[in-house]
Amino acid sequence: MVILSSSENFNKGAPGYNYYYNDPVKSWYPYESNTFALNLSRGIISGYKLLHLYGRNTDVDGTEDVWGGGGVYAGFPTGTAETLSFTSTNNADSFTGSGMKMICVYGLNQNFQGAEEYINLSGTAPAYSTGLFKRVNDVKGKTAGSYETNLGNITVTHSTTTSNVFSVIPAGFGQSQRCVYTVATGFSACIDGYSASMFDNTANRATLALRIKEYTGSAQMYNPFVISTDNSFMSNFYGFRYIPEMSDFSIRVLSVLNANADISATISLILIKN
Repeated sequence: MVILSSSENFNKGAPGYNYYYNDPVKSWYPYESNTFALNLSRGIISGYKLLHLYGRNTDVDGTEDVWGGGGVYAGFPTGTAETLSFTSTNNADSFTGSGMKMICVYGLNQNFQGAEEYINLSGTAPAYSTGLFKRVNDVKGKTAGSYETNLGNITVTHSTTTSNVFSVIPAGFGQSQRCVYTVATGFSACIDGYSASMFDNTANRATLALRIKEYTGSAQMYNPFVISTDNSFMSNFYGFRYIPEMSDFSIRVLSVLNANADISATISLILIKN
């Protein structure tokens, strides 16, 4: 996408506007927030992709990430890429069953390049990918039986190193619940904002932060914040939080007042082709 100021655009439109060139449409558009956001959401701006991450951890006892598997996220392995294993806790989640039949995994290969694959589930027996994955960024249901979604919890791990757990789709949710992401090579991520809430029935509070680990760097915690049963949090900073290619990031719970906390979080980001 190319953005020019009104002084560089001459008679392309009203003064005081910036303009962006939409490659697929071959047209210039005013760089107004509503127009840009709508076209970004529609996926028609070349080189840019809008993503929303949703995560929930229903049993937080201390230092954990906001994802469906509980505990500190176990899907940032330092070893080589492997095939993936997909297993449900309910046999109805199979290609011939009434639950989830087929899912799609979106991840990264050994070289941190984007990779995706469709998987026919086999219930409580593992189904395997044919491709090798180093990271998993999302898992979503594609087809289902009469129940319309997954009846069991679907877990995604490396097929050999099964301690590398990438995603869990809780029963009935149809997609992984995870505020965790790895930026593909050739792209940068710009975080537009993030939020967190607590669903405990009794008074509780927690401290969280945005955790970022660049590929060759150490992990760092950004902007620690507090949520409680009475108060949620939504980030409010100027501009974007820039994250370079091959970086891992997540929403990390640093501490909770009382164990068994139920915490959800969201991250909104824009992927930009370098």
